[in-house]
Amino acid sequence: MASAGFEEIQVRLEARMARYPSLRDFLTGYISIFPFAGEIAAMTPKDRQEMFDYITKSLLAFTDDYGLAAPMECHIVTASK
Repeated sequence: MASAGFEEIQVRLEARMARYPSLRDFLTGYISIFPFAGEIAAMTPKDRQEMFDYITKSLLAFTDDYGLAAPMECHIVTASK
């Protein structure tokens, strides 16, 4: 960023809670952005259902009464020019 002319560059790591009302809908959308989405779409409905069931079961610890509640970390960068 400095080489692009930015000054007062600050980077910090923040953790926030990501929420989504439906774990199943979240997974469908989230997986669709990856390069392997075509392979998942090509799976038989039975195999795809089994995969989603497995992932859903694995993520139950990150759900509450309102759906998915998973901690996510991100880097926040601020600077001035």
